[in-house]
Amino acid sequence: MATARENRRRLEALPIFLRPRFRLFLSVDLVGSTASKQRPNFPIKEPGRLWADGGVAPPWLSPIANFFGSFREAFIREWKIFRGSALSELRIDVADDPTFWKANGDELIFVKVLDDRREILGCILAWLEALKAVRPILEKDGLDAKATAWTAGFPVTNSELVFELNPGAQNSPYEDDPRLLQFSLLERWYQDSTSQISLLMDFIGPSIDIGFRLAAHSSARRFVISVDIAYFLANLLLPPTSRAKIPRILYGGKEVLKGVLDGKPYPIFWIDTKSPAPTEPATPEDKLLGYTQLGDVSDFCLEFYDKHSAEMFVPFIYREDENLYGNFPDNYIEALEHLCRTWEKEKKRYSGEVDDAASTGGAEGLTVEEAAQKEEDIIAAITKISSEK
Repeated sequence: MATARENRRRLEALPIFLRPRFRLFLSVDLVGSTASKQRPNFPIKEPGRLWADGGVAPPWLSPIANFFGSFREAFIREWKIFRGSALSELRIDVADDPTFWKANGDELIFVKVLDDRREILGCILAWLEALKAVRPILEKDGLDAKATAWTAGFPVTNSELVFELNPGAQNSPYEDDPRLLQFSLLERWYQDSTSQISLLMDFIGPSIDIGFRLAAHSSARRFVISVDIAYFLANLLLPPTSRAKIPRILYGGKEVLKGVLDGKPYPIFWIDTKSPAPTEPATPEDKLLGYTQLGDVSDFCLEFYDKHSAEMFVPFIYREDENLYGNFPDNYIEALEHLCRTWEKEKKRYSGEVDDAASTGGAEGLTVEEAAQKEEDIIAAITKISSEK
């Protein structure tokens, strides 16, 4: 069996776009916004004389726009607080900040490349604090917010997709092969950061689908998290002096998620975003929410991974300490090395075809199509001469 050092050496030898990446996805969605937008808007009122009169947009837009800006600002502020203490308290050097991925209607989704499982805790805590910060503002307009979080590993289980913002602006030799074209765009994305201005990255795969399905089970109180996040949080080792604390992980049973695990139920873990403060009296519902032991959560997740080994494996963050991420799934590195060899081989083949075409047409100033036609004519003439002899 290969050692952790050997595995790391093999992975570092791969092109950047083929190295393993583990991402955290954080979603926040408005509750009650659909009803708010359906309120009567007619007849149109006489426009106010000043922008401050509020007559420059539909009445429902202002609270939603304020939510987008306020939540983003609160999350970034809380994340920076965690990042500032992470090096001294947890002894981790955070390399990447969370970034905005996309808006899906009234939903905002951020994404974070993970180098350490404790970054998951920092993002979850910052997300919770941001929710707490914007709720008083939302309540004034009869709104609330719900949250969901999940993870996805790349590039084996899930895929990164890169799109050109201006398709056709650059000629690519891989236009006839969509998979090779994607490899080419991914290589550009990671090798030349300036090219990202003209490119857009998206994510697709079973883990992404699970995340969106889980969001349907979130509520203003239930911050639903994926099995992977529950597993990582349950196995965190924090120093006793750490101000960051692992939130309670609650279990809501299993639910069938449409299109996921071939109809087999998926566990619903969640974090309570409205649990009472120590000084507040507990409600009847609060008393029903029992504490879940982290060790039990970890054991449950490991058993779940084992039962569904055909669809998933125990997640890992390969840049962590080798003692944490353990062994890779069977043939994981071999699959990436095969992709690398195939990519290098195809690049050389396409490069040779381009060079041949260019040299064929270059001597007489012919286009590639004209050169190809001339080559066919020459072959036909030679064949005819040979047959006449």
